[in-house]
Order: sequence, then structure tokens, then C-alpha cells
Amino acid sequence: MSRFRKMLTIRVRYVVLVFALTLSGFPVAPANATDTAFLIASVVSQHGTGHDRTTDLALDADGNAWISGVVGSYDFPGLSTSTLTNGGMGLRFVARIDALRVTPTFVAAVGAPTAAPDDARSRRFTSDEARGLAVDASGNAYLVAYDGTRDYPVTGGVYQATTDRKHVFRVGPTGVVTRLSTALDPAIRRVGAIALDPAGNIYLTGSAGHGLVTTGGAAFPMSSVAVGCVAPYVTRLDPSGQQVLYATYLGAAGVAGQACGNGSSSHFDPTGFALAVDALGNAYVTGQAEPGLAATAGAVNRGPTSPTIYAGDGPLMSTASHVFVAKLNSTGSALVWAARLGGSGWDRGTGIAVDHAGAVYVGGKTSSRDFPLQGAFGGFPWVVPECMIATPEVGFVAKLTPDGRQIVFSGYVPADGGQLDNCGRDNEFSPLRIVLDGVGNVVVAGRTDLVTRDVKPSSNALEPNQSGGQLLQVLTADGRSVAYSTSFAGTGVQAMARDRWGHVLVVDRSGTLQRLAPQWLPLDVEVEPVPACADRALTVTSRVAAAYDTGTVAFHVDGAVVGTSAVRDNEARVSIAAAPGVRQLRASYTGPGHFDGYASHDILLPVNQAGTCP
Repeated sequence: MSRFRKMLTIRVRYVVLVFALTLSGFPVAPANATDTAFLIASVVSQHGTGHDRTTDLALDADGNAWISGVVGSYDFPGLSTSTLTNGGMGLRFVARIDALRVTPTFVAAVGAPTAAPDDARSRRFTSDEARGLAVDASGNAYLVAYDGTRDYPVTGGVYQATTDRKHVFRVGPTGVVTRLSTALDPAIRRVGAIALDPAGNIYLTGSAGHGLVTTGGAAFPMSSVAVGCVAPYVTRLDPSGQQVLYATYLGAAGVAGQACGNGSSSHFDPTGFALAVDALGNAYVTGQAEPGLAATAGAVNRGPTSPTIYAGDGPLMSTASHVFVAKLNSTGSALVWAARLGGSGWDRGTGIAVDHAGAVYVGGKTSSRDFPLQGAFGGFPWVVPECMIATPEVGFVAKLTPDGRQIVFSGYVPADGGQLDNCGRDNEFSPLRIVLDGVGNVVVAGRTDLVTRDVKPSSNALEPNQSGGQLLQVLTADGRSVAYSTSFAGTGVQAMARDRWGHVLVVDRSGTLQRLAPQWLPLDVEVEPVPACADRALTVTSRVAAAYDTGTVAFHVDGAVVGTSAVRDNEARVSIAAAPGVRQLRASYTGPGHFDGYASHDILLPVNQAGTCP
């Protein structure tokens, strides 16, 4: 390393240390500018003093974060106790947190997440739970909840803790709550996810018992599920929520030799947990299903083919053991393909993404040491044994070809959990979530535990020396390696999203929302072309973390401002001329957000004389 490089590295680390001390709770770690790295751009906590539970996150086009969950305290911030019985205890909430704010613009209460309000207050979420959140192009949020008394929330009357049927609710940009008119089919037990297509049609997945009123030509009609049995489903509503465009089971249960799939524990109901919809209206679903749910001809078909009995530290249980991944056509009339992934333990898919070529990425949880592996990014992680018999729950990520016929890559990640390993520990749902970045890398987030999971931090990790309860990893687009790995503080990721500026947002179950900017400094600065010459124009660019296209960057040469530029797409850029010699460049940001007044590190730039440029 040259003397210049050493001096620059030392200077950068000093400046980063100052940032970390100044940001008070927003630690920034040093890294090479070409590496994958993140800094914490903001932290927002939305909870009371009780047992509130956050479950979902969605983003609108302006980068505003919408979070939802269940109220479990009498002093939940933003809810009026004058209109909500028990201060909203046991209701689903929706809060909108604008991109450059640390307090919600509004908090709205919707209906109950389960048929029994006591279940919500005590955090016993059983097989009828409603989860999921989606936001349309106009900034309206959609979610499912059990309705209450007829005068709430349509007329703003006092909510009473009673439940009727599940409905889709719309929460407008100002917090106005509207109940869409069509109640969901009573056979629908669990709503695991909700999604919207470009036309605003509403898609739901989860688990349904027998008797689901399927539409004509459904891929799996009503007769596919026997009395007392459960299967995953997908239903599509029009934007008004008044018309069921299609409804179908995903697979059969209890008929034609298929396992019943009644879920001896509500944790193991065959169900859809994650949902994505492409521009053509094809729905992609992942979750967990009974081993008897068949893969389509030629699709990936890995894992047990008959129900197994598992002996852990608890009772013997019949498993709904494998991950299913299904592509359903736009009319709900056929499975384009369905694949199975799994090992000899319990496995479930909890996150899904589809790239521009149609390849499908799945993230999830497993207690199988023989989960199918392909590629090189992760074998079974080192774990501290937590049960005498059971394999501890960890995470996995897999990529399938667009036709579902091949595993492109698949491997484990060092996530933690509790529902699948039957260890008698924390039985709360601990999903692994995934999103794709702008170049096809897979960003992975979930709950972890540094005592029981061997999280190997990158040299540029966000919190390399802190005991974090959350995991963030970036897998390279080819699945060959882990480009970035870190733990960070929190109670376990429940949901994740990536905005158009490249920021990754995560929310944990306690209601803490963190915005992670894909940089290692609040501002950086770079120059082109290099080498620099006095007779050439130089383009100076600065990236600003979490500026959300607001504010201005001033560019300084030897302490003097030589140009300013508004931030667009998280960047500001000017063209300058520089005199011969060693110039000192710096950029500073002024505007909304957490980094108002911050400056980049200084760059020492040699400028050659005119006519002598190499």
C-alpha cells in the first residue's frame, strides 16, 4: 500500500469515528468505497410499554414506510383512547413514517388480527391470524383484519372488541380507514401475505379449510380439500374488493391419497407465507405444505414424499414439512409449475422475489441438516446445541430457474428461530426475508443470536463488535459467496423492503424501523477522469445516504465552494476545472434528514499541468 493510500485510509477511519460518536445510536463503520456496506440512516421506534407486535412493512413510491402489527399496550403512541376500547388493545395498527421523519405521520387502528381478541393481547396467534401489508401507486395501504362492530371504522364509532368476518381494509394517505365491502370466504383461516398487481387487483394467500368457494376453472376446486383438512390457497379480488376474480386452493388435502394437512399444531398448518405478483398477473407463492403436495412434472422435487413423525423435546407431531414454491397463472386456472424443497425436518418458505428474467428466489427457515444444497455460499452453520434431539432452526436461501425445473443455488444462513425445532423456546414466527438489489444480489435479513449462531461479520460490518439480534447478509448474484455479513441491534426482523434509492428498510417485532443506506459514509465524493489535468473538465460526484432526493450538496476545492447541486437519485454532481497541483476536495450536504451539515472525507487529488497529462 502506498504512503498516500495509507494516509487516506487513516484519515477516513478518523472521520468515520467522529460520525459514529455524533450520530448517537446511528453507528457507521469504515469500509472500502467499492465494497458492499451499509450505515444506519435512521431508527424509529413505534410501540407502547406493553407487548406490541409489529409484523409487516411496505413502501410507497416516495420512500415512506408503512408498518403494521398488533397493539399490545394501553399507551400505543398515536391512538386515541377516547375512540378505542382498551386503547386499541388487540387491534391491528397501520402507521406511516415518512422517509425523512422519525415520528409517524399518522397511526390508524383497523380490526382484530384473530377471531379471539384475547389471543392478540396475549400474543397467542393461532391458525386464524391475519398478516400482510401492501401499498398501491396512489399511496393507499391494504391489509386484512377481522371486522368489529358495524360502526367502526366506517363511521368512526367506538370500537368494541368483537369480531365478525375477515375483510380487506384500505388505509388512505391521510390515515382514513375504509372497509372494503366483500367479506372473505369463511373457509379462509390464515392470511399470510397480501400483494397488488399494477392494475390494483388484490391477491391473498395463506391457509384455508374445506369448503372454500372456488371459481370456475380453478386450478384446485372446492372438492380438492376434504372435511377437517387444510391447504394453501390464493384468491384475487378486484381493486374495490367487491368482486372475487378467482379463488383456488394450491394443492389437495385429504383426497386422492393426499395427506389431510390439518396441522396438529397451528404452527404447521399448510399455508402460504409470502407472495409476489409480476406485471402479467402471475402469482408466485411460497410457504409450507404437507409432503403429499405434489410437484408438477419436471419441477424441482426435493424432500420427503410422505408424512413423517418427529420426536423432539415435545410431543410426537405429524409434520407439514417442506417448502413449496408455486407459480399460478393470471386467471387462477392452472399452476404454471410447483416445486418442493426440503429435508428430513421441518421447512418453510417465508420470503419470495422474482427477477426481470422470471427466476424465483426463496428465503425461509429449516430444521433439516439435509436441506438440498447447490453452490458455494453456505453449508449448515455452526450452532450451539439447544435440544437433546432436534436440529436447531436456521435459515436458507434458494434460487430456482424461471420454469422451476432447476435449483440455481441453495444454501444455509445463520438465522435463529423457535417454531420449527420444537425446542420449547420462543415460539413466535421468525421469518427470513429477502429482496434483490439493483444488480441481482440477494439481500437477506432475519433474526439471529450471536451466542448460538456463528455470524461471521465482514470487515466492513455494520456492528462487528456488538451483540445483535438481527442478521443482514448480501449474497452475490451467482450464489457463490457472501459479499457482506453483519449483525445489528433489534428483536428479530419481521419484514424487509428496498426502495428505489437502494435503501434497505427492516422492522423488528418490537416496532423498531431501521433504514440502512448502502454506503459507508453519510456522504462520499469521487472524481472522473483520473488522472486529472488542468485542461480537462472534472466531474465531481457525491452520493448522499438517505437524502431521498432533497437538499443540496456544496463541493469545495481547497476550502472554497466551486459548485452546488441538488440531490437527485441520491447523487449530486458538478463539473469543475482545477488548477495544477495537489488539490483538496470535499462535499457537504445541507437539507432534510439526519445528515444535514455533514461533510465527506477530504480527497487529495493531484492535478497535472495542461498539455502534460498521461
